[in-house]
Amino acid sequence: MIFEILSEGAENARTGKEICKLLNITARDLTAAIERERRAGRPICASTGSNPGYFLAANQEEMQRYCKSLLHRAGEIHKTRQACIKTMENLPVWSGRSAQAKGRRGEIELARYLQEKGFTDAQPGAPLNYGKEADITGISGLHIECKRHERLEINKWYEQAAADAERMQDGKPVVIFRQNRRQWMIALSLEDFLELKGGATDGKDEH
Repeated sequence: MIFEILSEGAENARTGKEICKLLNITARDLTAAIERERRAGRPICASTGSNPGYFLAANQEEMQRYCKSLLHRAGEIHKTRQACIKTMENLPVWSGRSAQAKGRRGEIELARYLQEKGFTDAQPGAPLNYGKEADITGISGLHIECKRHERLEINKWYEQAAADAERMQDGKPVVIFRQNRRQWMIALSLEDFLELKGGATDGKDEH
C-alpha cells in the first residue's frame, strides 16, 4: 500500500503527513504499515535532511545510507536504554507517588466499608497529616493502620502501627489490610483482642 504511492530517490520523498492525508490513516498506522512492508522486502527509506520524508531506494547506495542511519539510531536508543536502566536501579520498587495514591485509595475504600458496617464516624486520615494521625480516624480506642498491598508484611506493619499508637496515644494498634480480590483482614495482638472482647473467662463461656 505505501510502496505503491512512493517514488524512487531521496529527492522525491513524501512527508508522513502527506501520506496520512492521502490514505486517510493515522501516523501510528503509517509507521506500522511501513515496518510491515520493509520486512516484506520493500526498499522503503526515510530521510531527515533538507527534504524529509519517505521514498524508495533507487540504488544500493541510497539503501546503504539509510541502513547506516538505522544503525546510528539503534546505538542512540541503546545508550538511552542503558541510562534508563541505571536510573531505574536508583528508584524505589514502588514509585513514591503511585504507592501513596494507592494507599490513599485504600484508606478511602476502608473508611466507606466501615461506615457501611455501622461505624458511621470512620473517616480516612487527612492527606496532609501523614504521620500525624492514624490512617482511619473516628473509631474510639483504636489506632488503625490501613494497608493495601499484594506483598504481606504484617509484622512490619504492626510494629509501625504500635509505634505510632504509642506516640499519638490514640488507642490500641490495629492493622487492617487487603490484597487484590481478597476481603479485608485485621491484625492485632492477642492481648489487645482479649481486652477489647472483655477479657478472658478462665476458658469457660459465661451464661
